Amino acid sequence: MFRVAKELVAWLCARRRWYRVRGNSMYPTLKADDCVLVDTRARSAKPDIGRIVVVHDPERSDAWLVKRVASHGDNTFALQSDNPADARDSRQFGSLELDALIGPVTVLFTPDGKLRWLPDHPTLKHTSDS
Repeated sequence: MFRVAKELVAWLCARRRWYRVRGNSMYPTLKADDCVLVDTRARSAKPDIGRIVVVHDPERSDAWLVKRVASHGDNTFALQSDNPADARDSRQFGSLELDALIGPVTVLFTPDGKLRWLPDHPTLKHTSDS
């Protein structure tokens, strides 16, 4: 219960932001219309490999993406979708600069009202381009 209260207080203090998932590129982890809470204070930190993050879309200035961190270099990181058949990720647009990061996802809320904590250090589900 303390963790829920901590996340809600962080949101009220503008340290977290809500995003609604569009599409099925992160299925089965995230589904269309799920809502995720994002830690916007972690923008300057290099995200852990396997972590789900929200980033500014590199191809559309008015959009954002929810993806999993696949790898990173010195000041860049690559993203991967959990559902590569229905995805647009670093395999199409390349690695992103660290300033494209909005923040890591901390909490998932489903349309039916369920709350789920996302693991702090998840593993990648897909490692190939297929």
